[in-house]
Amino acid sequence: MASATFTVTITDSDFDRLHNTSMQWGKDWAKQANRFDEQPLFTWKMAYWCEPNWLNILVCQQFLSSRGYESQTVFDTATLEYVILTNYVSEAWAND
Repeated sequence: MASATFTVTITDSDFDRLHNTSMQWGKDWAKQANRFDEQPLFTWKMAYWCEPNWLNILVCQQFLSSRGYESQTVFDTATLEYVILTNYVSEAWAND
């Protein structure tokens, strides 16, 4: 399979525009675990919902990785969107 590499500069503000909803994450979400296509970990700090556009997901994942943050991506069958779980706290949350 062919692959391509390219460089894009993404700022914290750009990341905030790449997702449409964000919430603090944790064990309280365990009650709703069945709404996700895979079992999410409940040890992450934050959840970022993104429309089902795989390029958008890849950009978000790469942004987090470039900042040294691990992440887990699951599909939310209740919203029909991908959720990126991570310990990264976005600029919007950090300024609250």
